[in-house]
Amino acid sequence: MRPDVTVQAIVDGIHLAPEVAYAAFLTARERFCLVSDAMAAAGLGDGTYRLGSRHVEVQGMTARLPDGTLAGSVLTMDAAVRNLVTLGASEIEALLAATRAPARLLARPNLGLLAPGAPADVVVLNDRLEVRATLVDGHELHRA
Repeated sequence: MRPDVTVQAIVDGIHLAPEVAYAAFLTARERFCLVSDAMAAAGLGDGTYRLGSRHVEVQGMTARLPDGTLAGSVLTMDAAVRNLVTLGASEIEALLAATRAPARLLARPNLGLLAPGAPADVVVLNDRLEVRATLVDGHELHRA
């Protein structure tokens, strides 16, 4: 509720109930910041992976240690944006939660926007909010 607090959330349906994530977004709006806490197994599918010296079992969107404790997430940022939109945020609001809100939190006003002189680090999404290309410093590094 405090205007000086940025709310950071892993919107994967695991770390927070969807209703809680959306309520936090509605309360914080431009202070809502999407984060992923993704481990290296993100995008690799179900299986057993290592996180440092520990074994992590990934099933669907859940990454757990053998004792059942959450071990981070396998959430990608584009999926976090899609999830927030599915909950009811507009595409623009979700994209700002993934770009401008984190830049503001880091006190980096030159990040999170497309403007002359700003870093040319860009993720191009299609109409389904899926990654189509990634540019770093203006150079394409990935095209799907």
